Amino acid sequence: QQGITDQVVPTNRNVLAECVMSLHRKGIDEPAQVTAVEGLGIGAAVKPEAERRFREAMAFLAAPDFSQRALPLLREAVTLDPDYDQAQFWLGVALLVDAKYSDAIPPLEAAVRLAPGSATYKHYLVWAYLRTGAQDRAIRLQTDILKRQ
Repeated sequence: QQGITDQVVPTNRNVLAECVMSLHRKGIDEPAQVTAVEGLGIGAAVKPEAERRFREAMAFLAAPDFSQRALPLLREAVTLDPDYDQAQFWLGVALLVDAKYSDAIPPLEAAVRLAPGSATYKHYLVWAYLRTGAQDRAIRLQTDILKRQ
């Protein structure tokens, strides 16, 4: 389990059309309501309180008790903003670190749904599927990852 938190997760970069449609579904139609990110993609602004909780949680990333210290904050971030893919992902990672593999699947699936282009999110979800015995799901997702490379 060591090394699971060693990766730096890149900022979610969706295709512009996907972002615009997603934002429209959420009722966000004004340019001032979105935050530009690098490249061609844009993403909805994360709710400030969720971002604060997420940053507090990530301050513990190098700590040996990362999961115990970060889990409550990550759960709060996800509750405050369920569409915050990074918070969903790191909640899943913290649960994986605690060997709560079944519990890690819903936030990892949410992260993949929110950021379908993230191979990192998908790789962690494959691992969670394998740890819970869901080999068919793991194989389907890994096949999808390989097709997109």
